[in-house]
Amino acid sequence: MNNLHSLFPSLHLFQQKPLHQPNYFLFYSRTEQNWLQIEKSEVSQRDYEWLQQLFLEDNIVDSPWEQFLFHTGMPPVSKKLRIAQLYSTQPLDLSSLKTAVSAYFNEELVILSISNKSALLIELESALPYSSNDYASFLAALESDFFIRAIVYIGKFHPCNAEFPKKFSLEQAWFEQSSISYTNDRVFTMESLFMTYFSKMLTPTAKQLIHIEIVQKIAHEPELLQTVHSFFEHGFNASATAKALHIHRNTLLYRLNKFQELTALPIRQFDGALLAYLTKFILK
Repeated sequence: MNNLHSLFPSLHLFQQKPLHQPNYFLFYSRTEQNWLQIEKSEVSQRDYEWLQQLFLEDNIVDSPWEQFLFHTGMPPVSKKLRIAQLYSTQPLDLSSLKTAVSAYFNEELVILSISNKSALLIELESALPYSSNDYASFLAALESDFFIRAIVYIGKFHPCNAEFPKKFSLEQAWFEQSSISYTNDRVFTMESLFMTYFSKMLTPTAKQLIHIEIVQKIAHEPELLQTVHSFFEHGFNASATAKALHIHRNTLLYRLNKFQELTALPIRQFDGALLAYLTKFILK
Protein backbone atom coordinates (compact mmCIF):
# COMPACT_ATOMS: atom_id res chain seq x y z
CA MET A 1 0.00 0.00 0.00
CA ASN A 2 2.99 2.33 0.48
CA ASN A 3 3.47 2.45 -3.30
CA LEU A 4 -0.16 3.49 -3.71
CA HIS A 5 0.31 6.28 -1.21
CA SER A 6 3.19 7.64 -3.28
CA LEU A 7 1.03 7.55 -6.42
CA PHE A 8 -2.14 8.88 -4.79
CA PRO A 9 -1.42 11.21 -1.84
CA SER A 10 -5.13 11.45 -1.01
CA LEU A 11 -5.43 7.68 -0.42
CA HIS A 12 -7.22 6.72 2.78
CA LEU A 13 -7.75 3.17 4.05
CA PHE A 14 -10.84 2.07 5.99
CA GLN A 15 -11.76 -1.22 7.68
CA GLN A 16 -15.45 -0.36 7.35
CA LYS A 17 -17.05 1.10 4.24
CA PRO A 18 -16.95 4.92 4.48
CA LEU A 19 -19.71 7.27 3.41
CA HIS A 20 -19.82 7.98 -0.30
CA GLN A 21 -18.19 11.23 -1.43
CA PRO A 22 -18.79 12.30 -5.05
CA ASN A 23 -15.23 13.59 -5.53
CA TYR A 24 -13.65 10.28 -4.53
CA PHE A 25 -13.32 6.82 -6.03
CA LEU A 26 -14.03 3.98 -3.61
CA PHE A 27 -12.47 0.54 -4.08
CA TYR A 28 -12.43 -2.67 -2.03
CA SER A 29 -9.42 -4.98 -1.61
CA ARG A 30 -10.39 -8.62 -1.17
CA THR A 31 -6.86 -9.61 -0.13
CA GLU A 32 -6.49 -6.90 2.53
CA GLN A 33 -10.23 -6.75 3.28
CA ASN A 34 -10.26 -2.98 3.49
CA TRP A 35 -11.58 0.01 1.57
CA LEU A 36 -9.50 2.46 -0.46
CA GLN A 37 -10.70 6.02 -1.02
CA ILE A 38 -8.84 8.13 -3.63
CA GLU A 39 -9.60 11.63 -4.85
CA LYS A 40 -10.73 11.53 -8.47
CA SER A 41 -8.54 14.44 -9.53
CA GLU A 42 -5.46 12.30 -8.83
CA VAL A 43 -6.60 9.38 -11.00
CA SER A 44 -5.94 9.38 -14.74
CA GLN A 45 -7.92 7.15 -17.11
CA ARG A 46 -4.97 4.74 -17.22
CA ASP A 47 -4.75 4.73 -13.42
CA TYR A 48 -8.48 4.07 -13.19
CA GLU A 49 -8.27 1.04 -15.50
CA TRP A 50 -5.30 -0.26 -13.53
CA LEU A 51 -7.12 0.16 -10.20
CA GLN A 52 -10.14 -1.68 -11.62
CA GLN A 53 -7.93 -4.68 -12.33
CA LEU A 54 -6.57 -4.74 -8.78
CA PHE A 55 -9.61 -3.85 -6.74
CA LEU A 56 -13.40 -3.90 -6.79
CA GLU A 57 -15.17 -0.63 -7.32
CA ASP A 58 -17.91 0.47 -4.91
CA ASN A 59 -20.86 -0.16 -7.22
CA ILE A 60 -19.70 -3.78 -7.72
CA VAL A 61 -19.26 -4.44 -4.01
CA ASP A 62 -22.81 -3.24 -3.34
CA SER A 63 -24.26 -6.03 -5.52
CA PRO A 64 -26.14 -8.68 -3.47
CA TRP A 65 -24.36 -11.34 -5.54
CA GLU A 66 -20.96 -9.84 -4.68
CA GLN A 67 -21.96 -9.78 -1.01
CA PHE A 68 -23.15 -13.38 -1.16
CA LEU A 69 -20.20 -14.86 -3.07
CA PHE A 70 -17.30 -12.97 -1.52
CA HIS A 71 -18.51 -11.67 1.84
CA THR A 72 -21.17 -13.01 4.20
CA GLY A 73 -24.30 -11.85 2.41
CA MET A 74 -27.55 -13.76 2.29
CA PRO A 75 -28.39 -16.01 -0.69
CA PRO A 76 -30.16 -13.82 -3.29
CA VAL A 77 -32.34 -16.73 -4.53
CA SER A 78 -33.60 -20.08 -3.28
CA LYS A 79 -33.07 -22.08 -6.49
CA LYS A 80 -30.05 -24.09 -7.58
CA LEU A 81 -27.56 -22.18 -9.69
CA ARG A 82 -24.21 -22.41 -11.39
CA ILE A 83 -21.65 -19.80 -12.38
CA ALA A 84 -19.80 -19.42 -15.65
CA GLN A 85 -16.54 -17.54 -15.24
CA LEU A 86 -15.84 -15.36 -18.27
CA TYR A 87 -12.38 -13.96 -18.97
CA SER A 88 -11.59 -11.57 -21.83
CA THR A 89 -8.25 -10.87 -23.49
CA GLN A 90 -9.00 -7.14 -23.48
CA PRO A 91 -10.99 -4.75 -21.25
CA LEU A 92 -14.66 -5.64 -21.26
CA ASP A 93 -17.28 -3.13 -22.24
CA LEU A 94 -19.92 -4.03 -19.65
CA SER A 95 -22.69 -2.43 -21.68
CA SER A 96 -21.82 -4.53 -24.74
CA LEU A 97 -21.57 -7.65 -22.61
CA LYS A 98 -25.01 -7.03 -21.12
CA THR A 99 -26.46 -6.47 -24.58
CA ALA A 100 -24.94 -9.70 -25.86
CA VAL A 101 -26.07 -11.75 -22.86
CA SER A 102 -29.58 -10.31 -23.05
CA ALA A 103 -29.83 -11.07 -26.77
CA TYR A 104 -28.42 -14.58 -26.61
CA PHE A 105 -29.73 -15.84 -23.28
CA ASN A 106 -32.99 -13.84 -23.17
CA GLU A 107 -31.99 -12.07 -19.94
CA GLU A 108 -31.94 -15.36 -18.07
CA LEU A 109 -28.39 -14.89 -16.79
CA VAL A 110 -27.28 -12.45 -14.10
CA ILE A 111 -24.02 -10.62 -14.87
CA LEU A 112 -21.58 -9.77 -12.09
CA SER A 113 -18.54 -7.77 -13.14
CA ILE A 114 -15.37 -8.88 -11.32
CA SER A 115 -12.71 -6.77 -13.03
CA ASN A 116 -12.35 -4.89 -16.28
CA LYS A 117 -11.47 -8.19 -17.99
CA SER A 118 -13.68 -10.69 -16.19
CA ALA A 119 -17.28 -11.27 -15.24
CA LEU A 120 -19.50 -13.99 -13.80
CA LEU A 121 -22.58 -15.27 -15.62
CA ILE A 122 -24.97 -16.61 -12.98
CA GLU A 123 -27.43 -19.18 -14.35
CA LEU A 124 -30.42 -20.35 -12.33
CA GLU A 125 -31.38 -23.99 -12.78
CA SER A 126 -34.08 -24.64 -15.36
CA ALA A 127 -35.58 -27.59 -17.21
CA LEU A 128 -33.24 -26.90 -20.14
CA PRO A 129 -29.88 -25.63 -18.87
CA TYR A 130 -27.52 -24.14 -21.41
CA SER A 131 -24.97 -26.56 -22.86
CA SER A 132 -21.28 -26.12 -23.58
CA ASN A 133 -22.21 -25.68 -27.24
CA ASP A 134 -24.60 -22.86 -26.28
CA TYR A 135 -21.80 -21.07 -24.46
CA ALA A 136 -19.42 -21.69 -27.37
CA SER A 137 -21.93 -20.13 -29.77
CA PHE A 138 -22.35 -17.18 -27.39
CA LEU A 139 -18.57 -16.58 -27.32
CA ALA A 140 -18.45 -16.72 -31.11
CA ALA A 141 -21.23 -14.14 -31.32
CA LEU A 142 -19.52 -12.01 -28.68
CA GLU A 143 -16.39 -11.90 -30.79
CA SER A 144 -18.04 -11.37 -34.17
CA ASP A 145 -20.59 -8.75 -33.06
CA PHE A 146 -18.76 -6.96 -30.25
CA PHE A 147 -15.10 -7.82 -30.96
CA ILE A 148 -14.71 -9.33 -27.49
CA ARG A 149 -12.60 -12.49 -27.43
CA ALA A 150 -13.16 -14.48 -24.26
CA ILE A 151 -13.01 -17.90 -22.65
CA VAL A 152 -15.44 -19.33 -20.13
CA TYR A 153 -15.42 -21.96 -17.40
CA ILE A 154 -18.84 -23.49 -16.66
CA GLY A 155 -19.37 -24.55 -13.07
CA LYS A 156 -21.75 -27.10 -11.57
CA PHE A 157 -25.27 -26.56 -10.30
CA HIS A 158 -25.51 -26.37 -6.51
CA PRO A 159 -28.15 -25.16 -4.04
CA CYS A 160 -27.89 -21.44 -3.37
CA ASN A 161 -27.09 -21.67 0.34
CA ALA A 162 -24.28 -20.86 2.75
CA GLU A 163 -22.09 -23.61 1.25
CA PHE A 164 -22.27 -22.31 -2.30
CA PRO A 165 -19.54 -19.62 -1.99
CA LYS A 166 -17.05 -22.27 -0.81
CA LYS A 167 -17.86 -24.50 -3.77
CA PHE A 168 -17.56 -21.57 -6.15
CA SER A 169 -14.20 -20.65 -4.61
CA LEU A 170 -12.96 -24.16 -5.41
CA GLU A 171 -14.16 -23.80 -8.99
CA GLN A 172 -12.31 -20.50 -9.28
CA ALA A 173 -9.09 -22.06 -8.01
CA TRP A 174 -9.52 -25.10 -10.29
CA PHE A 175 -9.81 -22.89 -13.34
CA GLU A 176 -7.21 -20.28 -12.40
CA GLN A 177 -4.57 -22.94 -11.71
CA SER A 178 -5.18 -24.72 -15.01
CA SER A 179 -2.88 -24.26 -17.95
CA ILE A 180 -5.08 -23.90 -21.03
CA SER A 181 -2.35 -22.88 -23.46
CA TYR A 182 -2.35 -26.35 -25.01
CA THR A 183 -5.67 -25.90 -26.77
CA ASN A 184 -7.72 -23.54 -28.86
CA ASP A 185 -10.83 -24.43 -26.88
CA ARG A 186 -12.83 -21.54 -25.49
CA VAL A 187 -15.27 -23.37 -23.16
CA PHE A 188 -14.05 -25.38 -20.17
CA THR A 189 -15.57 -27.55 -17.46
CA MET A 190 -14.22 -29.51 -14.52
CA GLU A 191 -14.15 -32.64 -16.68
CA SER A 192 -12.38 -31.06 -19.63
CA LEU A 193 -9.65 -29.65 -17.38
CA PHE A 194 -9.05 -32.84 -15.44
CA MET A 195 -6.60 -34.24 -17.99
CA THR A 196 -4.53 -31.07 -17.66
CA TYR A 197 -4.03 -31.78 -13.97
CA PHE A 198 -3.40 -35.44 -14.68
CA SER A 199 -0.69 -34.61 -17.21
CA LYS A 200 1.02 -32.28 -14.71
CA MET A 201 1.40 -35.23 -12.34
CA LEU A 202 3.43 -37.23 -14.86
CA THR A 203 7.15 -37.42 -14.25
CA PRO A 204 9.65 -36.38 -16.96
CA THR A 205 10.44 -40.08 -17.38
CA ALA A 206 6.80 -40.93 -18.10
CA LYS A 207 6.49 -38.08 -20.60
CA GLN A 208 9.69 -39.15 -22.36
CA LEU A 209 8.42 -42.72 -22.57
CA ILE A 210 5.14 -41.57 -24.13
CA HIS A 211 7.08 -39.46 -26.61
CA ILE A 212 9.25 -42.41 -27.64
CA GLU A 213 6.54 -45.06 -27.74
CA ILE A 214 3.78 -43.00 -29.34
CA VAL A 215 4.72 -39.58 -30.69
CA GLN A 216 7.91 -40.54 -32.50
CA LYS A 217 6.38 -43.63 -34.10
CA ILE A 218 3.60 -41.65 -35.81
CA ALA A 219 5.45 -38.36 -36.34
CA HIS A 220 5.11 -38.71 -40.13
CA GLU A 221 1.33 -39.27 -39.89
CA PRO A 222 -0.02 -36.70 -37.39
CA GLU A 223 -3.62 -37.30 -38.48
CA LEU A 224 -3.47 -40.68 -36.74
CA LEU A 225 -3.16 -39.08 -33.31
CA GLN A 226 -5.98 -36.65 -34.06
CA THR A 227 -8.15 -39.58 -35.10
CA VAL A 228 -7.46 -41.50 -31.90
CA HIS A 229 -8.19 -38.44 -29.79
CA SER A 230 -11.54 -37.97 -31.53
CA PHE A 231 -12.32 -41.69 -31.17
CA PHE A 232 -11.80 -41.38 -27.40
CA GLU A 233 -13.84 -38.16 -27.12
CA HIS A 234 -16.77 -39.77 -28.95
CA GLY A 235 -16.91 -42.74 -26.60
CA PHE A 236 -15.30 -45.25 -29.00
CA ASN A 237 -18.24 -44.74 -31.37
CA ALA A 238 -16.88 -45.23 -34.89
CA SER A 239 -19.85 -43.68 -36.68
CA ALA A 240 -19.86 -40.54 -34.50
CA THR A 241 -16.08 -40.19 -34.84
CA ALA A 242 -16.14 -40.53 -38.63
CA LYS A 243 -18.91 -37.93 -38.84
CA ALA A 244 -17.02 -35.50 -36.59
CA LEU A 245 -13.84 -35.87 -38.67
CA HIS A 246 -15.73 -35.73 -41.99
CA ILE A 247 -14.19 -38.98 -43.18
CA HIS A 248 -15.58 -42.33 -44.35
CA ARG A 249 -16.00 -45.01 -41.70
CA ASN A 250 -13.54 -47.24 -43.58
CA THR A 251 -10.96 -44.44 -43.51
CA LEU A 252 -11.46 -44.17 -39.76
CA LEU A 253 -10.96 -47.91 -39.25
CA TYR A 254 -7.84 -47.82 -41.43
CA ARG A 255 -6.35 -45.00 -39.33
CA LEU A 256 -7.16 -46.74 -36.04
CA ASN A 257 -5.58 -49.98 -37.26
CA LYS A 258 -2.56 -48.09 -38.59
CA PHE A 259 -2.08 -46.31 -35.25
CA GLN A 260 -2.29 -49.60 -33.36
CA GLU A 261 0.11 -51.26 -35.78
CA LEU A 262 2.74 -48.52 -35.40
CA THR A 263 2.50 -48.10 -31.63
CA ALA A 264 1.36 -51.57 -30.48
CA LEU A 265 -1.13 -49.72 -28.28
CA PRO A 266 -4.56 -51.39 -27.82
CA ILE A 267 -6.62 -48.26 -28.48
CA ARG A 268 -9.94 -50.10 -28.47
CA GLN A 269 -9.34 -50.83 -24.79
CA PHE A 270 -9.82 -48.01 -22.32
CA ASP A 271 -6.30 -48.01 -20.85
CA GLY A 272 -4.69 -47.93 -24.29
CA ALA A 273 -7.00 -45.21 -25.55
CA LEU A 274 -6.48 -43.16 -22.37
CA LEU A 275 -2.71 -43.31 -22.77
CA ALA A 276 -2.96 -42.23 -26.40
CA TYR A 277 -5.38 -39.44 -25.47
CA LEU A 278 -3.01 -38.20 -22.78
CA THR A 279 -0.49 -37.18 -25.45
CA LYS A 280 -2.83 -34.28 -26.34
CA PHE A 281 -2.04 -32.71 -22.98
CA ILE A 282 1.71 -33.25 -22.81
CA LEU A 283 2.49 -32.06 -26.33
CA LYS A 284 3.09 -28.32 -26.56
